[in-house]
Amino acid sequence: MRKIAQKFSFLIPVITFAVIMVFMAGCAKKTEKNKAIALRVFEEVWNQGNLDVIDEIYAIDYVGHMPGSPDLQGTEGFKQFVTMQLTAFPDNQFT
Repeated sequence: MRKIAQKFSFLIPVITFAVIMVFMAGCAKKTEKNKAIALRVFEEVWNQGNLDVIDEIYAIDYVGHMPGSPDLQGTEGFKQFVTMQLTAFPDNQFT
């Protein structure tokens, strides 16, 4: 019985380590995907003015909270905000 307990006590840290490594690999992939989405928004929406990308990335019921301003409601509200900003600052580029 003692040998079985010794074997299992060795397996617990090994299994725990394996689970943590699998979880971390999934997080790294998700982080890279999120970075790519953020870069796409800055490049295509803000730098190029392609508002169609907003429909591809943002949920239709998106709510944007802007300090000192009313909340942006939906993708149309966000498009209006982007258009207003691009009109006010036409030479603005995010790098």
